[in-house]
Amino acid sequence: MADPLTLTISWTRAAADRQRSLFKWVFGLVLAAETAFAIALVLWPAWMAGFTDGPTAGATLWIRCAGILWLVINVFQLIGWFDPIYQRWPFIVGLPWRVVLGVLCAVLGGSAWVLAISEFIAAAGLSLLYWWALRAELLCRP
Repeated sequence: MADPLTLTISWTRAAADRQRSLFKWVFGLVLAAETAFAIALVLWPAWMAGFTDGPTAGATLWIRCAGILWLVINVFQLIGWFDPIYQRWPFIVGLPWRVVLGVLCAVLGGSAWVLAISEFIAAAGLSLLYWWALRAELLCRP
């Protein structure tokens, strides 16, 4: 006869909670870092313009646009951070915008490639973590 404790789904509920908390922690860390950097881009665009290939005067407009786009993406996705499993759309819709932001940073050239690569890595990593959390949540239900 099987042990009754092995027939429960408590181990999967714990795994789902662990996956959700890992996703929320990483997602919150990414949101906080990006928000701080986006505010710096909007307030001090000339600072970042020195890292791009273009002229400083023309690059400040694009840098402010990137900062505003980053802020909008983060504010939009903040709703999904509070409850990522049941509020999926802010995160799912925000992922393509992260890729657009990465392309915008890549177009800026120069050292902005570092931002583009970090944004692509964040989009891929968050997608993978979200998939694991969503899968664990769905599999823990009978």
